[in-house]
Amino acid sequence: MSSNAFSSPLQQWQLTLNTHGPLALSRISQHFKHTGDDPIELVYQFPLPADAVLQDIAVIINDERLTGTVLPKHNAVESYEEGLENGKRSLLIEEIEEGFYQLSIGNVVQGDDISLEMTVASLLQYQDGRWHYRLPTVLGIKYGNAPVFALPQGNSLFADYGFQYRLELQDAFNLQANAPLSQIDDTKSIWQGEAKLDKPLSLSWRSELKPHQWLTCVGTSDIPASAIGLVYPPANLCQTSGSARLQLLVDCSGSMCGLPMAQAKLGLQNALEKLNKSDLINLVRFGSDTEALSHQAHPYTGEFANTLRQAINALEANLGGTELHKALVLAQELALNSGGGDILLCTDGELWDSDNRLRQLTCELKSQGIRLFTIGIGNSASEPLLRRLAQATGGNSLMLNPHINMAEQLTQLIEQLRSPRLQLNLPQLTWQSLPSAVFSGCTTAFYQSAEELPPQLSGTISNPQGELIPMQWQQQQLEGEYADALRKLVAQQQLRTASPQEAEVLALKHQLLSSHTSFVLVQEQVVTDDLATTVVIPHMLAEGSVCMSAPEVYCESAAIMSSPHCEAAPGERLDTLDIPAFLRSDSITAESKQALPLPSWVDMMFSNINALAPDTGWFLKELCMQTLIELGFPEHLARCLSQLESQQYPVPHLYIAVLVDLEARSSIKVPCLQELTQFAACIKRNNCSLLKVYQDIGLRE
Repeated sequence: MSSNAFSSPLQQWQLTLNTHGPLALSRISQHFKHTGDDPIELVYQFPLPADAVLQDIAVIINDERLTGTVLPKHNAVESYEEGLENGKRSLLIEEIEEGFYQLSIGNVVQGDDISLEMTVASLLQYQDGRWHYRLPTVLGIKYGNAPVFALPQGNSLFADYGFQYRLELQDAFNLQANAPLSQIDDTKSIWQGEAKLDKPLSLSWRSELKPHQWLTCVGTSDIPASAIGLVYPPANLCQTSGSARLQLLVDCSGSMCGLPMAQAKLGLQNALEKLNKSDLINLVRFGSDTEALSHQAHPYTGEFANTLRQAINALEANLGGTELHKALVLAQELALNSGGGDILLCTDGELWDSDNRLRQLTCELKSQGIRLFTIGIGNSASEPLLRRLAQATGGNSLMLNPHINMAEQLTQLIEQLRSPRLQLNLPQLTWQSLPSAVFSGCTTAFYQSAEELPPQLSGTISNPQGELIPMQWQQQQLEGEYADALRKLVAQQQLRTASPQEAEVLALKHQLLSSHTSFVLVQEQVVTDDLATTVVIPHMLAEGSVCMSAPEVYCESAAIMSSPHCEAAPGERLDTLDIPAFLRSDSITAESKQALPLPSWVDMMFSNINALAPDTGWFLKELCMQTLIELGFPEHLARCLSQLESQQYPVPHLYIAVLVDLEARSSIKVPCLQELTQFAACIKRNNCSLLKVYQDIGLRE
């Protein structure tokens, strides 16, 4: 159970992970409890692994286990809204975009205890001799325009959710994780642990299981046989083909502040060490605007190499929003100016592609022979988006794991950039989806469906020189829930190439959530006659993210990276452009203000602040984390702010930002906040970014 700093219906997640070969079944339980007096409609958005499929869904309401159904989206929404209007408990799960879902539970009354149980099927990835699993648990604020039905979701400094997990891994040893683990039985591959919902669960382990796999399952009366294969190219086809031509595209938007930017800079410095003098490279940083180091790629040698290293060391998350489309268009132009080449994108991927402009651009890149390789940075990076962009152009993606040697991870990606472009060739079946490219050092999946599958599969891998290496796979037939998982994973891939009408029929046949279908459940009994208040459940801040406005940013790199958008002279302070995640006004609705009662410590702290109001100036000058605790500030929040303080954030800034968040998320007026704000405005070296934040989120004139 979690000890939340505010009253949130979400209590915790629980996970039981089972693996069979390269298939993973994640049994996730999300537990909610409503302790308030009035009925609510809770809304919670959550991520799932890239290419994963929701296999089974059940709901337990006050110890009663219920099952719903997948319907066409408009029918599911109508059924949910009718149940909501009639005072019945109603539940709706919608796919907002690939790997991103919205749960709505309406007419939740006082004392309701609700658990959403999901079985999620996904594929493990084999890389560098280890099997890898990643379960995202936290979302960041996404830049751009969300789909109209997706309610604004935010992150709160006060959110604190528990995460319990049990891992039952087939033939696994030498397990590494980014969260606490204890082995239950030394003779079995079973582990357990507890953490928080502030970062993905990342696991890697060794196993005797070979990466070259072909999993199959027999057909049913109305579903043909299905198969998923993993291809792992032999090393003799993967020798480097020469020099790389690379446009290095780095996200410097505000959401990259903190751990993501630190990871990006460290990773890029490691990557530079793997470049040869014959490699051609250029650097483009982007946010609301784009800034290129040069108009084309240059050999990584001499003065340019020094300039590039200095530019990477000077990178800051100070360019506002995440205008990725504009940045990719510039990188595309620079690549063509350099005679072709590839783009290596480093980003947290926290943006919407609701207008499909990025999808259209990747088609252009592929036709021009420009591959896009992506590196996901930070704990809330959007793996589905980054993987989709890379795969569409024949590139590859990497979710950077700071708990595994980053130099090794990036070395492999650089080698893939240099290696010849490899193609998988298989005989045609009734339906199959082959990868646009395969790479050394990691597995790539292909999907097939036919009335009958052969006992073994033969194919080839080819390189640009026309060399063909024969490949063979032996059929491994699955049964039970793993066979069902395989069918649904294949069907999900079929949805991507089907027409809207065909996709809806296929999703309904397999009971899949998709852009055309949703899951709905409505109980029969009426539980309330009152109108439910909508409560959007905020996520925790991602571990290592920075929830405040950026610290002072000096244009010290103006001599290195010039831009018509960079108007400040060296040494002059630049205002931050990105609104801090947990202070963004679009994550705070009138409904959520009424539904988030403040904890008891707030009243005590405000009383203590009021007593100090006549001496507010002195109080802020002397403010420290110990003072906050003595005032009644929760110790776990003080520790969080202390970590931010170590990153050079002024304590008064942090403290006032917390008070702003409290006032914005509640219906009460924070005592003497105006006086505190006015005092902060008098602190010359701090006032600009703080006041700009207040103005941007509409809390101050």
